[in-house]
Amino acid sequence: MNSLEDLAFKKISECITNGTYDSLDYQLIPYHCDKVVSEILKSGKEWKDEIFRHLMDRNFMLSNLDFEDFELDETGLKFLRNQKILRFLDLGALQNGEDGENETFDVIRFLESSLNPECQKILLKLNIKGTKQFSNGWIQNLSRMFPLLLELSISGRQLFGNSGSLLFKNFPNLVHLDLGGTNLQNLDGIQGMKNLEWLSLKDLDFERSVDLEEIFQLENLKFLDLSASSTPHVSSITYKSFMLLQMLLNTFQLNEAILLCTTDWQNGWRLFEKYIDKIETSIQKLGISFLGVSSTIFLLTPRVLGKLIDEWDETKQDKMDQTDKSLLLARYFKENPVALVGVLMLGALAIAARIYCMHTAGQLVINDLRKTVFNSVLRQDMAFFDKNKVGEIVSRLSTDALIVGYSVSMNLSDGARALLTCLGSGGLMVYTSLAMCKVIVVVVPVIVGTFAVFGKLQRKYTLMMQEAVAGANQVATERLSSVRTVRMLVAEKKELAAYSDKINEIWLISKMEGLAKGCMFGSFQFTGYLALSSILFYGSNLISQGLLTYGELSSFCLYAVLSAGSLSAMSGFYLELMKGLGASSRLFELKDREPKIPLEGGIQKGNVQEAIRFEHVAFGYADRDPLFHNISFDVPAGKITAVVGSSGSGKSTIASLLLRLYDPTNGRILVDGVDLKDLDPSYWRRHIGTVGQEPVLFSTTIRDNIIYGSTEPEKVSEADIVSAAEQSNADEFIMRFPQKYDTKVGEHGSTLSGGQKQRIAIARALVNKPNILIMDEATSALDASSEYLVRIALNKLLANSKQTVMIIAHRLSTIKHADQIVVVDKGSVAECGSYEELIQIPDGIFRKLVEKQTFGFKDQDSY
Repeated sequence: MNSLEDLAFKKISECITNGTYDSLDYQLIPYHCDKVVSEILKSGKEWKDEIFRHLMDRNFMLSNLDFEDFELDETGLKFLRNQKILRFLDLGALQNGEDGENETFDVIRFLESSLNPECQKILLKLNIKGTKQFSNGWIQNLSRMFPLLLELSISGRQLFGNSGSLLFKNFPNLVHLDLGGTNLQNLDGIQGMKNLEWLSLKDLDFERSVDLEEIFQLENLKFLDLSASSTPHVSSITYKSFMLLQMLLNTFQLNEAILLCTTDWQNGWRLFEKYIDKIETSIQKLGISFLGVSSTIFLLTPRVLGKLIDEWDETKQDKMDQTDKSLLLARYFKENPVALVGVLMLGALAIAARIYCMHTAGQLVINDLRKTVFNSVLRQDMAFFDKNKVGEIVSRLSTDALIVGYSVSMNLSDGARALLTCLGSGGLMVYTSLAMCKVIVVVVPVIVGTFAVFGKLQRKYTLMMQEAVAGANQVATERLSSVRTVRMLVAEKKELAAYSDKINEIWLISKMEGLAKGCMFGSFQFTGYLALSSILFYGSNLISQGLLTYGELSSFCLYAVLSAGSLSAMSGFYLELMKGLGASSRLFELKDREPKIPLEGGIQKGNVQEAIRFEHVAFGYADRDPLFHNISFDVPAGKITAVVGSSGSGKSTIASLLLRLYDPTNGRILVDGVDLKDLDPSYWRRHIGTVGQEPVLFSTTIRDNIIYGSTEPEKVSEADIVSAAEQSNADEFIMRFPQKYDTKVGEHGSTLSGGQKQRIAIARALVNKPNILIMDEATSALDASSEYLVRIALNKLLANSKQTVMIIAHRLSTIKHADQIVVVDKGSVAECGSYEELIQIPDGIFRKLVEKQTFGFKDQDSY
């Protein structure tokens, strides 16, 4: 600071110490001395109104203004509006500047009314952290308002839908971005922020490893804060990204030691640990023993054969070590050639036994891994399935599991054999002739370098291939599961073209993979033959000098061939290992993911004695705009509550929240005063009967479909099944089938009509005698005849029901007898009351909807 600033600070200190702040001479402060003004604001909070008045009287213009420690009242806002050259603005939490008790904060309206237009054009840094959600459209408007913005902090704000991708798209030039504490769950599009140098993702929950991989593609990133974040395993980190990680380590904030970038090698080690655990049984120990037997036999054979060759050369016999055990064996085999055949046969049998044992051990690991991953997938919350395609998950369980299976069974066994053979033959080559090893020393580095270069390429293309195959599987699964729709719309050619595009993508990747593999094996073959030719040439020279025998040269050549074969096998082992590591990372990503909504655990409550209360509930699906802002209503115990609203208003989502398939982003759901999050989810759902708009049946018998929801199906009696079917009006048509309740329904119930499937679904909901019933638009997809039969079943069910019932209504004529009707509109409850009460409201939403259906007027918001 200059001398004037020093003087100002000295005066400030004296005023604070003496309690005479009002005696400060503001003339001492230069116009643009932001630091001095900042110190005044921080040091004299109790005099802030007077500070602002003095600053405005003297027309102070600041380039940097920090309101973080202040409640921004009218005096502060007035001072802010006067500023014309601000470049850096920290509004902190806007403690009293936010919209009171509203659930959202209209940040654009606030900034437009608070900042001078001249300031908006030149602002470079903005901090608007807080806890409330911003109003819709704030990203695009903020980008338009501050075209030069380089630093943005919105930590703590609740981001919904596609806010993240919109943010990255509209602010591509940001250098500094703070998203800590937001509920952002993916980083789609962040790779477009090429200038980003500082990024905070503190206290976030990521669901996909690809998000972190995209971060590592930001070439200018120098600082990354992942503290207190839940990060998935990164499935693949390139060499460049790994070097970037090393550069960043000194600046990463690891407040809770949460920076986990697990490489594929760590996942491979986890698989190996599983494999070791399985090798406790006798058959796996036996497999290791067979590996030792076969390796010993085929490593000693070349030396014995070399001695056997020299044994036939009478000129060399006097010079041979008569105590050499290899020579003694050679003489024995010379006299008993059948014994040599027997030993070689024993080695072959040992190989066969080793392969069988190791394959069995590997399959045990894969079976365990498949079951574990499938169990983990089944436990995931619905948000996970909203983001991940079923076809890709199935591909991981099938294709990836097969790759991993081979990698840790046959491939691991072959790799161990190749390693033992390579080390053993290398050692015996040194023992046979140290001079001949000079040739090997020259050639081996070339071979190893070839493996390293082309192996890396092979791994890259393998990962790409796995992704492409998963995409093709997804297309095939989705289209074939909806083959009736494809056929009715004559879309076969279109779907064939879509699948062909995926297959062509696989073909292009496979060509690159084949090129990498061909180059590697071609290079290996070249170096192998070059090495063998060099050995024969140099060995012949040594024989002519009397430094080497024909037998020793033969042994050395055989060991060289064994070494080359083992190196070739190790290259194959390496390639398959890379495939397995890439596939295992994808499997472990599924296995290690912790669902946000647990499957079990909590208070076991399955009935409602007073009421279910939705209290200020807000919710939005990932990558979509918020659906609810403030939903509040009660579902009285033992009563029928109907929920109506326009298409897309979130009626079915209310049922999903009640089933706790999702958790509200704000607010809570209370069951007799107990937060739904505190209840055991499985126990709670077990006491709820649900009938959806599109019933899902499994390709088994009608009986099995009805008892599917029972935790102990073997204890469900035939009388219970028939009773549930009678209540749902299903028994009548079931008894007309030749096999009756043992009739197979086909895939997804394809052999039944819509009304029949719906009535079986109702029977399934009733067989457990639930305390709560949820009817989610149960007749909306049916024709008039089927709807009539299902409605009779529902009326029969609800007439004497003592259960707590929630009906998601599509046709409003079905809810006349509901005790309460809740009308949802624009993210909140617009009306609530009985049918008679709501129909009497002039210009009421419910009344208009009834009139539309009654008189046949339909539009995009009708039912």
